[in-house]
Amino acid sequence: MIGGWTLAKAVETVIDGLPAPAEAGARFDGLLAAPARMTAYHAAFMAATAAIVASLVPRLSWTRPRAVAIAAATCFTAGIATVLSFNLWAGWSPLRMVPGLEAATVFDLLDDLTSNIMLPLGGLLVALFAGWRAPRLLEGELGLGPAWAGSLRWAAPALILAATLAPVLL
Repeated sequence: MIGGWTLAKAVETVIDGLPAPAEAGARFDGLLAAPARMTAYHAAFMAATAAIVASLVPRLSWTRPRAVAIAAATCFTAGIATVLSFNLWAGWSPLRMVPGLEAATVFDLLDDLTSNIMLPLGGLLVALFAGWRAPRLLEGELGLGPAWAGSLRWAAPALILAATLAPVLL
């Protein structure tokens, strides 16, 4: 998903960064921008669902079309829920009984989950895997010295945890 989102943001950034065309070319620019954005977002969706489908098929013995349909429906439902949190559900806070989350909408909850929990956890796991399970790859094939493995084993996890916990503890 991260790779797909990066592609979508890259296309959008390039399109937004184009110089403003002359009045006659403005319509043509708009005709190019919409399909380019749609292609980028479609690629992001495909990248996000490919990993999900690849894990659902062997784990649950589903057929590939069934796994694709369920993954797509789940992504669509989560997307609609975040959109609705900006209009029809703007006043609804599903976790209003939890202190600190009284005013959090569905979008706020998903944003906090991905930004403050999943992203640091992913970085922590990658650092731990690279430092403890792949040191030969780091030192041999990539030509990095033993200091890199040590920094991935000890420094990177400590810094990731410090950066993640600092807003909570301070």
